[in-house]
Amino acid sequence: MEAPVAGIDVSKDKLVVYFQGKYYEFQNNKQGFEGVKQVLPKGCKVAIESTGVYHINLAKYLGKEYDVSAFRKFIALGKGYITRS
Repeated sequence: MEAPVAGIDVSKDKLVVYFQGKYYEFQNNKQGFEGVKQVLPKGCKVAIESTGVYHINLAKYLGKEYDVSAFRKFIALGKGYITRS
């Protein structure tokens, strides 16, 4: 069975997480990072949009427990698949 996949759109102030057909919004800070961890199960694959430098702390934080990849630009599709654009 493949691990579930989540996509995270990163901006200076907020994170928008797409996971299993739902969107979740968090602040781009440690409290928000904790919120992301509460939504995503262990073993989940995480695709993060690399926006300037704003994704770096989140990628480091989640990289301790998740399979994290950063992309310059991506589109999250309805079935939870991630594709580069």
